[in-house]
Amino acid sequence: MNKLNIRPAVPADASQIVDFIRALAVYEKLEHEVEASEADIARDLFGAEPKVFCEMAEWEGKSVGFALWFYTYSTFQGRHGIWLEDIYVDPELRGQGIGKALLVHLAQRCANEELGRF
Repeated sequence: MNKLNIRPAVPADASQIVDFIRALAVYEKLEHEVEASEADIARDLFGAEPKVFCEMAEWEGKSVGFALWFYTYSTFQGRHGIWLEDIYVDPELRGQGIGKALLVHLAQRCANEELGRF
């Protein structure tokens, strides 16, 4: 059985995503700047026309990290790309290749969609 699974976030993940955002802010010593709520995340990631997206990393069925991203556009290339806004993996599971797997997953999306930049 593969210990790692990467999947698109679903509305039920909104609370976990906020928890990861807060944990990332603590790590970066920026917790005082976090204003995002579960309602904000639910609205912006899972509303009628989302403009931001999220991949969840699961280790043995438990959510252990995320990558939050959105599409950009390069006028020089005349192509869209992906901007990775945040990536986070629980500290106790760092070193297992989870962060790298999230990056590879998004890079593969770029290749599949023939995007210009990541």
